[in-house]
Amino acid sequence: MDFAYLHLMLNHVPVFAVVFGFIILLGGVLARSKVVTGVGLGLLALGAIAAIPVYLTGEAAEETIENLPGVSESITSQHESAAFFSLGLAIVSGVFAIASLLLTRSLWAKLSGYVVVATLLMSFLTGISMIRTANLGGQIRHTEIRSGAQNADPNTETGTKEKGKSGKDDDD
Repeated sequence: MDFAYLHLMLNHVPVFAVVFGFIILLGGVLARSKVVTGVGLGLLALGAIAAIPVYLTGEAAEETIENLPGVSESITSQHESAAFFSLGLAIVSGVFAIASLLLTRSLWAKLSGYVVVATLLMSFLTGISMIRTANLGGQIRHTEIRSGAQNADPNTETGTKEKGKSGKDDDD
């Protein structure tokens, strides 16, 4: 197993942890349930922790695929920039989540409500950023999800075929 495989294997964990963490945290806040809120905060902390190895294995994944046909350097660059931004947001959300968990068990429990709301807002932004990053990452090898790729061809940089071609080899 190499770092590219590890990147592909782990890259879904922070996205789902943050998205479901946000949803569960929102449910916990609305239901005023400390248990549900704690689960949401825990998922956000997990998402932050999981984002670190995903980001760190990204460069090795890029080196593995950069010379393959159909891989767009511009999409890879956009994905890398978005990943760095998402990592920063995930870490901030994770720190807020851990602070919220610690504050609820301390003498400053009244302050935890404000930190939970801040965590909720940060996790919403993080979730949006992670979904965008995941979409860009998917576009690297899945040309069918690139914008304007109705007739996607993985053998071209742009991912589009010339009109009138069936995509089959002519032996004539």
